[in-house]
Amino acid sequence: MALNKPVGWAERLLRQAMRSVPIAVDTNPLDVVFEDADFIAVNKPVGFHTAPIHRERRVQKEYLAITVGVPQQQAFTVDAAIDRHPSVDTARRIVTEGKPALTEFEVISANPSFNLQASSTAGELFHERGGTPGSPSRESLQGVALVRCFPKSGRTHQIRLHLAHLGYPLLGDEIYGVTGPWIGRQALHARALQLAHPLTGAGMRYVAPLHGDFVEALQLLGLELPEDK
Repeated sequence: MALNKPVGWAERLLRQAMRSVPIAVDTNPLDVVFEDADFIAVNKPVGFHTAPIHRERRVQKEYLAITVGVPQQQAFTVDAAIDRHPSVDTARRIVTEGKPALTEFEVISANPSFNLQASSTAGELFHERGGTPGSPSRESLQGVALVRCFPKSGRTHQIRLHLAHLGYPLLGDEIYGVTGPWIGRQALHARALQLAHPLTGAGMRYVAPLHGDFVEALQLLGLELPEDK
């Protein structure tokens, strides 16, 4: 099933399905081949490849993110290990002895003059973010950018944390970034998913259109809408 539903919808659907199907006693149980907020591949027909393909790194995922500040490089890569945060249960942190995590980024639109300072609220761990030359300080939240993100691993909070690690956290992120009137959630959109058909091997690509609140945020911030690819 290819879905384009609000975040959390897929998880609720999966739980409902698991309550409806006696998986524990089924000799040919329901198999979740891949799932995230926007896509689920389930069931196990005869001859179906059952190894989770996302664990084999054969799924290419693309996200769009709105960042606080404008990265200095148009294309860049973050290779930084991730582990649990010692004091915030729901959070993660960058730590040398953590699990490997790699994300590629590409800036596709920027508005360096937009000022976020007056209307923003710092997230719980905003003060722990990293920094690079040109990244905004809490005293001067200047600039926004639309960034294409390509996670090469699947760690919890990976994109959010990698951007914060560079000093360009996610807009609307109540943990690592800043919140404000521009968007009422994390400015992160699961844009596209590309994978091979499990039976034929043919390439499949699914592109999810931007939600209305994300489009409105881009317009408010003076960022260009991305081209459909």
